[in-house]
Amino acid sequence: MEIAKTVGANIKAARKRAGYKQVQVAEILKIDQRQYSRYETGKFEINYYLMVFLSKLYDTPIDEFFEGVVVQVNVKK
Repeated sequence: MEIAKTVGANIKAARKRAGYKQVQVAEILKIDQRQYSRYETGKFEINYYLMVFLSKLYDTPIDEFFEGVVVQVNVKK
C-alpha cells in the first residue's frame, strides 16, 4: 500500500497544480468525491485508465505520479 500512498500524494499535487478541486475531478470522472479522495490518500489503488486520464487532464507526464516510489526486487539465482 506504500506505493498507492506515494502515487496518490503525487496525483494530489498534480491536481492542485492544475487548479482542480476533488469534487470537480470526481464529477468529471462520474464518481463520488469520497472515492476520489481515497485514491489520493492511497486507501484505494488507482487503475491504469484513471492514471492516464488524470495525466492528460492535469497536463502532467504520467511518470511524475511515480516519483518517490521505491521498489525492492530480490532475485535469487
